[in-house]
Amino acid sequence: MRSRKNSTGQEQLTPDEMLSRIERYCAWQERAPAEVYRKLNELGAKGETAEMILQILRNDGYFDEQRFATSYARGKLRMNNWGKIKIRLSLQSKGIRPEAISRALSSLDDSEYCEILRAVIQKKMVLYSESADPKRKTVEAALRMGFEPELVFSEIKNQLA
Repeated sequence: MRSRKNSTGQEQLTPDEMLSRIERYCAWQERAPAEVYRKLNELGAKGETAEMILQILRNDGYFDEQRFATSYARGKLRMNNWGKIKIRLSLQSKGIRPEAISRALSSLDDSEYCEILRAVIQKKMVLYSESADPKRKTVEAALRMGFEPELVFSEIKNQLA
């Protein structure tokens, strides 16, 4: 069965075509379950058809909430230098369950996390060295990046000692 146009002139896909498109969408990169649901809605999947496609995708391993959360947390830490607070808030906004978020954050390597925080603080101290209050500005920048206040203050104290 081929796709056809619906009454509004948009392409109407068969369930097999929807499955094929959503498989490619999920294979491209890790996806949060909410992203997959949204994409299915965009493709016009409704009711039993949507549930059937989601079940096939889950069973075939095309998306997994925990795998997404862990991958997302590692990527944001390593590529964007985000702290755990900012990562947690971002994952919550993507509809990830609290248990999955906690497991993802606990999977982050503590020594790597602290090393990234050290590098961020060093970079910001240099950046703000000419300002009126470089310590305050550095602390504020690290907090905006989502690092925990107690870690930020401890690291600032260590670097200034």
